[in-house]
Order: sequence, then structure tokens, then C-alpha cells
Amino acid sequence: MKKIIIALFSLLAMFQLSCNPKQGSVIAESELKLDVYPLTEGGNKIVMINNTPMVGSHWNYGSGISVRQQDTVLVPFLGEKEIVFTGICAGGTISTIRKVTIDNIL
Repeated sequence: MKKIIIALFSLLAMFQLSCNPKQGSVIAESELKLDVYPLTEGGNKIVMINNTPMVGSHWNYGSGISVRQQDTVLVPFLGEKEIVFTGICAGGTISTIRKVTIDNIL
């Protein structure tokens, strides 16, 4: 039980460290520094990078999720797809959408 409590406090501390220091405010969508692009033009291997300091990541790419600051994923669908990013900071969360067009499945 003691290990669970320590793990929960550690997780809580991680969220506090990954947040915006602006007195608990949520940053504006325009302040997010995100890169989302296919590895090859029209390909379904998608690179997602959160370059926003002090903001945790949650990516939803349609067929899965990632909580990494930087990840490369395979999206198994053709057409224009939405990648939903949710940033986690001291004041709460901020979400935005980036679109990619997939013309061929690798």
C-alpha cells in the first residue's frame, strides 16, 4: 500500500513539473509549438512532436493514443485524418487539431 501511495504522489509531482508556470493558467492554443507531419509525403507513418515547454502531451491519432512528447505512429486509414493534441498544464488542458493527408499505406 505504501508503494502505491508513493507512486501516486510521484505521478502528481510529474504533472506539476510538466505544467506551465504562469500561476496555474492554461496557455493559449496559439502558444502550442507542435509539429505533425508524415515521414514520407502522403505516407501513413506520422511524426508527432510537442515542442511546447512545460506542457505534457496526449495525442489521439484515431487508431490509438500516445502520451509521449515525441512519437512516430502508423495510421491505417486513407484520406484526411485529424490528430487531436491535448496539452496538460497547471491550469488544466488545452486541445487542438492537426490534419494530415494519407495517400498510401505502408
